[in-house]
Amino acid sequence: MNRTHRFTPTPWLALLLMLRAGLAQPAPYQLAVVTDRPDALYAVGEQVKFAVTLKQDGAPLAAGQVSYVLDKDGLPPMLRGSAKVENGAATIEGTLAEPGFLACRVTFTTPDKKPVTAVAAADRKSGV
Repeated sequence: MNRTHRFTPTPWLALLLMLRAGLAQPAPYQLAVVTDRPDALYAVGEQVKFAVTLKQDGAPLAAGQVSYVLDKDGLPPMLRGSAKVENGAATIEGTLAEPGFLACRVTFTTPDKKPVTAVAAADRKSGV
């Protein structure tokens, strides 16, 4: 008895392509925060500006709001607030009166209540 089985790759290939397409899609919201200086070094008492960018599907979000927490060296938050996002951008400012790291944690809550978070830090040196 000679039986031949014919393998049809079409359904399997279609399934593989659908799974890959689902995994390869970028996150609908992209949030980033960076200091206004590439080296992130500031003198004690000097104002730090954190630049926030928020995109939806790769394009700047026209309007929105982010919440933020500034803290020193990861200790309990020293300042909480919110910032208005316009054309995909917002600025958050802070300062430290002593050496240490000033961290900025920014969170955007999507319309379906999912948080998107980004973090940046600036170093405060007494000799800078």
